[in-house]
Parts: sequence; structure tokens; C-alpha cells
Amino acid sequence: WITACAGRGRYPIKFNGSLFTVPHAGGPGDADYRRWGPGYWWQNTRLPYISACTSGDNDLMEPLFRLYVDDLLPVNRYRTKRYFGFDDAAYYIECIHFWGDVFNESYGWMPMVQRKDPLQQGGWHKWEWVAGPELVYMMLDAWEHTGDEALLRQRILPTARAVLRFFDHYYQTNEAGRLVMHPSQAVETWWDCTNPMPELAGLRAITARLLALPAELAPAEERTYWTAFLARLPDLPTR
Repeated sequence: WITACAGRGRYPIKFNGSLFTVPHAGGPGDADYRRWGPGYWWQNTRLPYISACTSGDNDLMEPLFRLYVDDLLPVNRYRTKRYFGFDDAAYYIECIHFWGDVFNESYGWMPMVQRKDPLQQGGWHKWEWVAGPELVYMMLDAWEHTGDEALLRQRILPTARAVLRFFDHYYQTNEAGRLVMHPSQAVETWWDCTNPMPELAGLRAITARLLALPAELAPAEERTYWTAFLARLPDLPTR
């Protein structure tokens, strides 16, 4: 009921209070105050939506896809091109305002053009990029439940292409032709990693699901790329 109340608006459900924020005596701000701020944190925003298809609430996912694909995929492509020069590639950031900008508390206050490293200065999510694979995975859930070809062609395939191409371009390959995913981190906690399990699990999962699409719905050149990309991924770490 709470999810349905907030789930059909212009924007996704806010994880910190949904629509039900109230004034509290002695607390900062008024009824609009929210701990963790006004923006979206992907790892929390995803939670009401992960089981939406299973419960038959496919329509509730529309605001999520509208923000993260229709609104933010072009922004993320632009950011990736500006920062790294990659064409048709995009990475998704953990903490954003609804217009796609990173929180200044995370990014830092020095303008991008004045710094050598264009990524955010805050370490909690600096190389945490699991949002892209997870978004594609959730859209593939919606596709499997609905068979909506417009969703597949207009949202899933373009987003998957951009997300895979970012990881493929950002990291170099070793002598065996496998990506060496460093620098990277595993969720918020482990900041100095190589081949992070969350991103690798997501990339392997969505690539396998893309390759399982009906041949008539997946262009041959995309299928060739997915196969080659999957072969470049390192093994999934288990410890």
C-alpha cells in the first residue's frame, strides 16, 4: 500500500520517507527534511522495485525507468564522454540529484576542469558502479514478465550497450585478454579492490540474459559484442 501510494508519480519512490514525512520536534528542517538528503541513492531506491514484477506491479516500475533511462542515460553518456572520451558508454553513480548531478558532498567542490581526476573525491562510492548492471537486470525482469518489445528496444538494449561499453573501455586487459578491473571497490566498504564481485556478478548476469534473448529481437552485431565481452570478463571471485 505504501509503495502504491508513491509509486505512480513523476519520479521514483524516495527511500527515506516516501511521501510520509512529518515534522518532528527538535529535528532540523520541517516536514520536508530527510536524513541522507533530497537525492536518490541507488542501493536504497532499488529496493521497492526488485520484487515489483513478481508481485504483478509492473506499472510501478515506470517512474524508475523513466528517471534512470529516459532522463539520465543521456546525461551519463555525456558525462562519460566528457570525462573519459568514450563514445556511447555510460556509468551510473550511486548518489545523484534527480537531474543527474552527483552530490557535492561526494563529488567535492573543485570544478572538474581544475582536477586531474574527474571522478568524485569522496571514497564511499567513487568506483562503485553496480547501479548500471542492476538497472539493466531489473529491466530484463520487466521484459520477461511483460514481453514489451518497446521496453526492450528503446530502453534495455541502449542502456545495456552503454553500460557494458563503459566497463569494457575503462579497464585494460591482461596478457590473457581478460579485463583487470582496477581501481575498483566492492560496495561502500572495500575501497581498494581488483575485479569486484558485485560488478562482475552483474555484468556476467546481464550478458548471459542478453544472449538468451530471441534472435529476432537482438541484432547480430550486438550478440557478437556480448559474446566477446563475456569472454573478456575475469572469473567471479568467491572469497
